[in-house]
Amino acid sequence: MFHLGDTYFFFNELIKAQATTRAENDIFIDYATHKRKNERFYGRSIVGVVVAPYMVSLFARRSIAYKLLTGCLIYTCLDALYDMGVYTYFFIHGPKFIRRLI
Repeated sequence: MFHLGDTYFFFNELIKAQATTRAENDIFIDYATHKRKNERFYGRSIVGVVVAPYMVSLFARRSIAYKLLTGCLIYTCLDALYDMGVYTYFFIHGPKFIRRLI
């Protein structure tokens, strides 16, 4: 069973390969250009959605231990959250490029 991450990595390796036709090359170039412009937006958005409520909670009347524990948890998960945004970008925009290949 394929997962979204496997499909993401497969398609990204596919666009790095030599295109067999001019149309395929155009699809790969369009995808790479679109990805470069928009992929960071999704990653940063997911991180922002998680970090913004934490920043607000810093001003709430909670214990220092709670604030440190949640801050540490968010810090350790930031890379995974950013990756989740990258996969979200691919889940939304990837299929239209894959359909063009078929």
